[in-house]
Amino acid sequence: MKQFFFVILLSVLVVACGDPSSNRKVPFENITVTNYSNVPLFPESQIVDCHSRNFADNIQFGLHLFLNGKSTFEYMNFSGLIHLSLIEDGQIIARTVYGEKVEIIRSPIQDRYIGIEGPKKVSLCADLDQYEQGTIESAALNAAYFISKTNAKFKTAVKDINIRPITLNISPSILQSNIVENYAGEKIKESSYWTDNALYTPLNESITFLPHSQEMRKMGLTVNFWEVPMIASHEYGHHIYQAIFPHSRGLSLGCFDHLKKKTKPKNKSYGFRVVSMDDIMTAYNEAFADLISYYTLEEHERGVEGIMCLKVTRDVGSSVMINGKSKVITKSLIHSFFSFFEESSSCDYPSYQEVHILGASLAFSMDQLMNSHTSSKEEKLRILVAWVKDLKANHKKYKELLPRKYFENTMTAFIEMNLKQFHDQDQGCEAVKASFPGLEINGCSNGL
Repeated sequence: MKQFFFVILLSVLVVACGDPSSNRKVPFENITVTNYSNVPLFPESQIVDCHSRNFADNIQFGLHLFLNGKSTFEYMNFSGLIHLSLIEDGQIIARTVYGEKVEIIRSPIQDRYIGIEGPKKVSLCADLDQYEQGTIESAALNAAYFISKTNAKFKTAVKDINIRPITLNISPSILQSNIVENYAGEKIKESSYWTDNALYTPLNESITFLPHSQEMRKMGLTVNFWEVPMIASHEYGHHIYQAIFPHSRGLSLGCFDHLKKKTKPKNKSYGFRVVSMDDIMTAYNEAFADLISYYTLEEHERGVEGIMCLKVTRDVGSSVMINGKSKVITKSLIHSFFSFFEESSSCDYPSYQEVHILGASLAFSMDQLMNSHTSSKEEKLRILVAWVKDLKANHKKYKELLPRKYFENTMTAFIEMNLKQFHDQDQGCEAVKASFPGLEINGCSNGL
């Protein structure tokens, strides 16, 4: 079967008969996915001869993690997160599931969603204090722990945001089938699985870790995403953003959008594109999620060293991307993002036009500006939240603007929030010039 390596935006899906979970909202609706494979690597549940599922108050489990470019193993406290052997507390995590099987059939007439097998809850055994690496239980414990940690750190800094509990979905089988015509005019079905990504879906308030694939393993993506704290924390950051500004119920936000893209010759463009306000808002969402993970995880937990497509580029503390391109918000960066001509992009040669890459650039520049007047992670979180609240409060006014003007005005709002923190206006202007030289802010920009 042919593998699909291009971005597909699913239109509204219709629930077909046979869905064992028909009383739930349709999952994976209106989702943009970029990574497909015919050889998905589904993790399995660990078979345990379990004698007890009654847990003590002080629950600890060992986690297989990937930190600072190396695999490691650490014991973490899960008190309060596990209820009757299930990874759910009703406050942060509503339920943790695995084993869901669906098929999405796309045709020129309509798209169909077929539920093949409903999800099962992940159940833990009190006889164990660790699970084998790469199992369903290990993946679920990893993701749940760092989602919980991000929630706790965020709520310490910001107390007025109501964050609903999420569903954690581990490695569902999502088969996408496209009905196409061959050279003889015959209709055929070409199928491949969604793989190699982590997704946040606002419609279902869920975080999904897709299976990895044999192909990406061969290409060098050897790390399990659920072993990287930044990824779980980043996806939960999207959930926090949604709690503040619920504007995108049908959108799904993944951690990657360019794993398999091919790079065209340097400085060559191809295709035509039009930037929408939604593109900008998605980039803001990505920047926010990157910063949430950066501020709520410990320094040794938030790193992306050694992870294909994340290393350097998605490190908030790095001033450049993996190919040396600057993350500073200059006029040339802004021009690139709003250009009508589509640029090539890949993990090794990222383009500013991709929302994750613009988001990474914004995250760096926003952090640098905030660093100029505070070192407090809690204070930075409060400024971020105040900015997103402003986006929501002024959405009707902002949405009347053209996309580029929307970008300029909304980023100006963030910058002006920070300028108020400086006692010396000249010092504030210097900080703006260093982080956002591409924007004219009350004479503070040098217009680079």
